[in-house]
Amino acid sequence: MRAARDLLRRRTNLVRHGADLKAHVVNTTSQYNLPPNKVNLKNVCAREQLNKTFNDPLVQRNIDLDIAVLECYHRELSQIEWLLEKQAKQHQPTYFYLLQTIPGIGRILALTILYEIGDIHRFESV
Repeated sequence: MRAARDLLRRRTNLVRHGADLKAHVVNTTSQYNLPPNKVNLKNVCAREQLNKTFNDPLVQRNIDLDIAVLECYHRELSQIEWLLEKQAKQHQPTYFYLLQTIPGIGRILALTILYEIGDIHRFESV
């Protein structure tokens, strides 16, 4: 379970860095006094709309770099999440399913709880 937990923690760092990249795009847009982007950078189609947003080629290249890294992260995160979910279904499928029945807990949070807590019986009390 340690390897899955480490991979899940690595995923969290990638998600945070992706959020920083998205914030950089928003801040750059604001910095150049352009109207706010009403696109959700989570979606591939939305990221494509940012092509040719800036007149300065260096600024546009900076944004293109952010988008390229975001696309790579999106691809890799999808594979990591699929692999972790597959692993969880092999380790403790019942717990993984039960955690997701709690309102507000989805796949990723269920994985996090499952791998960070481990066997609940290792705790003496509440």
